[in-house]
This record gives sequence, structure tokens and C-alpha cells, in this order.
Amino acid sequence: MTGRIGEVLARITPNPNTYTLLGLALAWLAPLASMQGLHWAGIVLIAASALVDALDGAVARAAGRESRRGEFLDSVTDRLSDTAYYTALAYAGLMPPLLLIALGLSVSISYTRAKGELVGVSMRGVGVMERGDRVLWILLVYALAAAGLVYYGNLLLGIGVLLLTYTLAVRIMKVWKGIEEP
Repeated sequence: MTGRIGEVLARITPNPNTYTLLGLALAWLAPLASMQGLHWAGIVLIAASALVDALDGAVARAAGRESRRGEFLDSVTDRLSDTAYYTALAYAGLMPPLLLIALGLSVSISYTRAKGELVGVSMRGVGVMERGDRVLWILLVYALAAAGLVYYGNLLLGIGVLLLTYTLAVRIMKVWKGIEEP
């Protein structure tokens, strides 16, 4: 599905970094909307950000412009987008300590994957909270808060923190066991 969309978008703007940066810009509009009390707009912006970001790789492949720089830029902007998403949740009235823990775990999960792959350990599909899963979870938490169900949003946030902790632990163990010492 994303391959076809990538082909169409590559004809419009073949530079995949355009889509990466557009996704980042949309992500940072979400907390701006949320601080104005426009939580449903924030949800739409996060969803749009994640969708656009998911397409940058498809555009790169379709345009024949895959690069290590693009992969690096995508990784960095994903972390910045995650920060924007959690900031939007804070303005929606969710518990700041849980949000900080979730953000720290999310960044650590991504960092563990990057370091694991750097030392030759495949991390694809390890754990239950990959980035796509985390974005869907954030959208659900945000929707509960936007609907005035902040208590249930915090409950789902807490459950997510447990799943993030599990994912991080599983990834750390996989990398630890997969590293071959001389």
C-alpha cells in the first residue's frame, strides 16, 4: 500500500526528506493545538504526522533516493516527534510524571534498537511497543483525554508504561545476549 502512495508522492516531490520534515512540523503543531484546548485537532495532527512520516521511506524507495543520511534524519525527527506527541498529551491533562517516564522509555527503546543494530543484532519485531504501536497507543490515550475521560487516559498511559518497560527489557536482553565478545 505505501509503495503505491510512495510512487505517487515521489512524482510530486521526490525528496523524501521533505516528507520527514513535514511529519515533524505536523507533530509540533499538535501541542500548539492542545495548549489552545483543541485536543481533537491535536489528535488529527499527530495522526497526520505519523502518516506522512511513514511515507518518507516509500518515497525514498520509489524515487531511488534511499540514503543513510535520510535514515539518520528520519530517526532523529522521530524522537523529536515523539517529544511533541507527549507534550500534546501533557496539555490534555494527563499525568506529567507518567508522561516523562513514557517519553524516557520510548527514547530508550529506539536507542536500544539503534545500538543493537549497530553491533549487529537484528531488532525488528522485538518487544510489543514498536514505534507504530506507540503512536497508536498515544492516539488512544489522547482520544480518551480529549473526550474528558482523563482518568481512563491515565490508566491506559500507565498500562503503556508497563508495556514500554517490558519492551525495553526484552530489547536490552536481546542485545546483551547477541553481542559477541572477542
